[in-house]
Amino acid sequence: MQENTPSFNNEFDRGNYARKIRDSFNMYNITSWWVSASAKTPDIFIQPREYTERIWEAFPTISRISVQINGEGKPSFGISGYHSFMVEDTRKKFEERGYSHKLHIDKRGKKGRWWLTKTLDNLDSIAGEFKSIEPLLYEK
Repeated sequence: MQENTPSFNNEFDRGNYARKIRDSFNMYNITSWWVSASAKTPDIFIQPREYTERIWEAFPTISRISVQINGEGKPSFGISGYHSFMVEDTRKKFEERGYSHKLHIDKRGKKGRWWLTKTLDNLDSIAGEFKSIEPLLYEK
């Protein structure tokens, strides 16, 4: 596990990096969210700490918040979900903060999952970024 070029290719490293990000969340006093490593995919997930089957109802358009490593070895912080028309105003606020927006259109021309992603300089910057955008997650 090299600090300069993180890799989420194996579960062991993802777990170590998830703990590092979780410690950063604690330093920023972000206590209502939990950071965990995916067991199968190269992702680290961020989800509400008090996870219940109905918790995502508070975030009707968001289905996933995660961190991946992009091709340049930098963290890519992302939020994704469905029903893009419901997040138009919020999307613009994210874009003002440097997020890229992508929308999947299937073969029939039907809109599917949307993504908002931002490349960050390092893993330590994830907690600060999350703290600054957290209020936007609650907007509908």
